[in-house]
Amino acid sequence: MLIDMHVRAPVDDGDPGVAALMTSGAAAGLDGLCLVGDGRVPPMNEARECPEADGLALFFGVELAVEKGHLLWIPADPAVFESDEWSGDPEVPESLEDVLAVADRLGGVLIAVHPYDRSREPLFRDDIYDINGTDAIQVANANLSRIPNNLAIEAAVKMRKSVIGGTGPMRGPGSIGRCCTVFLGDVENQDDLVKAVQRGDTWAVEFLDRLDGRSDGRPRNRGRRRR
Repeated sequence: MLIDMHVRAPVDDGDPGVAALMTSGAAAGLDGLCLVGDGRVPPMNEARECPEADGLALFFGVELAVEKGHLLWIPADPAVFESDEWSGDPEVPESLEDVLAVADRLGGVLIAVHPYDRSREPLFRDDIYDINGTDAIQVANANLSRIPNNLAIEAAVKMRKSVIGGTGPMRGPGSIGRCCTVFLGDVENQDDLVKAVQRGDTWAVEFLDRLDGRSDGRPRNRGRRRR
């Protein structure tokens, strides 16, 4: 299965709407996508009820800014977001220790996202090597240049972490599908996805327009046949 593991939910009025995100994911040939809220629960019901999401496997997570960087928490069961155990308050949790405690108590995986993206603060940079408790690192981000992605790959290899690919903060919905995560086995639910990441059964991939590894800015895999 081909899944974009980091599709940011709309934050501002000018952001692409949920329907546009689902349309782009389907047009890119994705099998699924993980809709990520920025410090809060993403609009899960809206995504599930969106006709444009028909045929897409949907997963949900929250991106949280801590002292030195950004972490993506994907619980094993998205129903936890609707329970009393999770407030969904954008100010909580707000520290690395808080996030680690939430993941330990409620389960799921923690992924260090865009650790070398200098356009967004805070960022881990090489402090990523000192962070314990994460399960994976995002090493393919559709909106970053080669250097920060390569630095993330180096960190994942040295730390022996699982790797994922995803869009991250986007310039437009056309970015979706350029960087994805390959799961060799079927991922039928969010618990399956979490377990695959924990096992390391994930591969980050990037779709290019040109054989020299450069993009002309157009979507890289439009029209690719879905599997």
